[in-house]
Amino acid sequence: SMPDGVDLSKPLFIIHNKYTTEWDGPPVNFIPEVVVHDLCNRLDPHFTIVVVHPSSSAPGYTPDNQGGQLSNPNLTSAFAYDGLLTIQVLLALNSAMDYNTIQLALHDGCKHFVSVQGGSSRMASLFGGTNVVLHISGSEIASKEYDTVLARLSDVKLHVVRSVPELLGVAARLRP
Repeated sequence: SMPDGVDLSKPLFIIHNKYTTEWDGPPVNFIPEVVVHDLCNRLDPHFTIVVVHPSSSAPGYTPDNQGGQLSNPNLTSAFAYDGLLTIQVLLALNSAMDYNTIQLALHDGCKHFVSVQGGSSRMASLFGGTNVVLHISGSEIASKEYDTVLARLSDVKLHVVRSVPELLGVAARLRP
């Protein structure tokens, strides 16, 4: 079920985010909280937006060695998505389902995604539509993974961007 006030007449838009150590260093590939809120404000007239930012305590979620960065049971301590529809809200309303069940159900009904380098860029590319991927660092560009693998997973249209301002510029212009 969805929370009261969620407009299901608008198409779904999923924003993936993470904030975790990468390659034994600080977080690199993430969307700052203020940018998530800005993007939601710009897209809200056209879409119903769900923010998928995992927390290690979610039933069915494997933290993948993300440790303390995801120790807050609601969200990471560095991010507050107050007023936004998150996967945690949906988990609380649908306690019989685990994280992956809800995540896959959301993706199945969605054709507009923002994701970040790593697992979420792969997940969002499985379902077709448009996926704007924030890639600041990682091996996917050098190995041509976006072109040779992700673009061929479905009928997805990939937009790989290299900075947060570029992400905001591309994603904020998406329309159903």
